Amino acid sequence: MMIEHFLLANSSSIDMNTNSLSAFGILDDMQIQAPPGRSLNLTFHAILVVKRMNEEGPIQQNFKMTVMAPDGSRIGQELLMPVAMQPQHRRTRLRVITEVPVSKSGTYTVRMECVDRPMITRDVTLHIEIMPVQMPEPGNSQLQ
Repeated sequence: MMIEHFLLANSSSIDMNTNSLSAFGILDDMQIQAPPGRSLNLTFHAILVVKRMNEEGPIQQNFKMTVMAPDGSRIGQELLMPVAMQPQHRRTRLRVITEVPVSKSGTYTVRMECVDRPMITRDVTLHIEIMPVQMPEPGNSQLQ
């Protein structure tokens, strides 16, 4: 088994009739406006496609998704996702919608790893530039 694709997107959809998956707004480099020193939650869709190599029979594996901040510390919650493939399936995909707290500019890493086979892993990096924006103070009206 191997990871064929792993990507992050703003959103995605699955067509009911064809079961085709469409990803919109692939995330790799982004700018976010936020008040200085404030943390915000970045919501994204993580899409994993796994394919069978030489394995026979059914496959049951768990994949773990971890997000690391620019300083290497883990942020958000690790997600555990089960992958089940019947013998007649040559590939399968998972889609999860999640969010992580973002508080500083830099390169964030999202890692997808097979729990029982850690050599099956894929990293996606996302560079985030936080652009400071001033928020009006409560009770301080600009109207005169």
